[in-house]
Amino acid sequence: MIDTIHFLREDLIWPTVIGLVLLWILFLWKEYKAVTTTRFIIRGIVALLALSAVASLFLEPVTFQKQVKEVAVLKTANFDSNLIDSLKSTTPALKTITYKENQNLQPQLDSISELHISGDGVAIYDLWQFKNKKVYYHPHKPTSGIIKLAYDTEVLLGDSLTVTGLYKNSFSSNTVLLQESGARAIDSVKILNQDETVFKLHTLPKAKGNYLYHIIVKDSLGKIISSDPLPLTIKDRGHLRVLMVNTFPTFETKYLKNYLAESGHEVLVRSQITKDRYKFENYNRSQKSIYNFTRQNLSEFDVIITDVSTYNGLSQRSKNAINYRVEEQGMGLLLQADARLIEQGSKFGFRFKRKNITALQLPSWPRVKIPVYPATLTNGALVEPILATKNGILSAYAQKGTGRIGTLLAEDSFQLLLSGNEDVYHYLWSAALGEISQQPQSLVQWSLSDYMAYSDEPFQFNLRTSIPLPKVVMNNDVVVPLVQNVTLQDEWSGTIYPNGDGWVNLKVAQAPASLKAMYVINDTAWRAKKVYKQITENASFYKNESSLSLESSIPVPFTKWWAFTVFILAMGYLWLAPRIYKS
Repeated sequence: MIDTIHFLREDLIWPTVIGLVLLWILFLWKEYKAVTTTRFIIRGIVALLALSAVASLFLEPVTFQKQVKEVAVLKTANFDSNLIDSLKSTTPALKTITYKENQNLQPQLDSISELHISGDGVAIYDLWQFKNKKVYYHPHKPTSGIIKLAYDTEVLLGDSLTVTGLYKNSFSSNTVLLQESGARAIDSVKILNQDETVFKLHTLPKAKGNYLYHIIVKDSLGKIISSDPLPLTIKDRGHLRVLMVNTFPTFETKYLKNYLAESGHEVLVRSQITKDRYKFENYNRSQKSIYNFTRQNLSEFDVIITDVSTYNGLSQRSKNAINYRVEEQGMGLLLQADARLIEQGSKFGFRFKRKNITALQLPSWPRVKIPVYPATLTNGALVEPILATKNGILSAYAQKGTGRIGTLLAEDSFQLLLSGNEDVYHYLWSAALGEISQQPQSLVQWSLSDYMAYSDEPFQFNLRTSIPLPKVVMNNDVVVPLVQNVTLQDEWSGTIYPNGDGWVNLKVAQAPASLKAMYVINDTAWRAKKVYKQITENASFYKNESSLSLESSIPVPFTKWWAFTVFILAMGYLWLAPRIYKS
């Protein structure tokens, strides 16, 4: 059945009609006095036919014919054969399509009005082929395994690594292990016998570099069920320039300066012996003494470590110099915790709440008790936790202009060293100093679309930089095309297609220090996680409807030959008629 006539270029109907009328009026004005009345009317009608033929070619007239829909099912991995049989029983003419990744499905989908997809769904990078199409998605139930994973792919040396995951369909007593590159298990957790289990694994990396850890899943008999790579980049925190100032030497200062010096940081320790007499110790730096603090001599340091009593005893000029360096130039100020800090914390931006506690445990070391002062920090508008436990905040900083003032509530933390918990001690001070000290601004900031890339699959990344027209190279030889964000001029995006497994390096050519390491895995690694993400992305992409009509209307264009024929005949008449009448 044919409905009324429509035009594909409906938005141009009125401009076309106006143009046609103007041209026709111009023709009539030209012919008005040149011919007789009868011939004038005939030529006017013929001219209108010629102009109408040209206009119809431009507007592309079509009619809509109703046709029965063509139904198809797309079979993806782990498709449901029972579902397909059920669809065939209701739709005998059901068309079956087998999905293959990176396959152009448009020729087959153009004739499909109703599509069912069964199984794990299509690859995320193939979803664009189903845009604006009506799709019924019938997902396959995710298989057992780790379906979600979260961890920092880059860790600073001295920081703890925490891997959080979600295990799906665990109906047996499995064990998840975190294994070093040397095949040594460093942490493990039992998976509960339930539908979903959240697990956490911890470790403290020992050396900088690119490492490949593994997440191992074993059953109750110790048999390996799966082994998936966990790439990790451990970066050097960099050498800090530290100034330690105390009214008198303490054991806390003694052990802290030794730890900082052994870690390679530049350290100047100023301890007061008597009034106006000081002892100076220099580590990893040239010998120097500083009696009064000025903006100039404080510019040599990234962070000052002191206590409230010592700070209060400084001259006003020295305090002003410290405050200027913190607020205006981003230097860090770390206040060693004591009773005076808890009393006067508001002066530095902290709020303390007295609490009857003597020790806290970090999630990474639940068995190690860290002695603390009987108070806890409360969150404020400009106060950010550095280390937090379920019982309170252990370390935090208050923003002060461009700099930070921080503290660590551990009481006599050197006791951790004496009890053999060096890792905990190093982690406490490394985390606190790393967050508080003056932070160098990175010229390039990377943002990856996932933790890992798959071989021969597109992988997207973003970067922000002030470098005009940055040039990104992969593995020092492949130039990656970039697309600039229209709104944010300093933001760029790119896509790579890594080939083969292993480490891949991205770098901005204009900034050699901008190296970004990422790891490429094969299609069999992290299979449960990949399938779960693919199913989730497919389910959110398709817009299913509860009912669909069995009929649809498709546009059928008019043949252009009739318009061309009318135009040629009309123009032939207008050209021949005057010559015939003259002869």
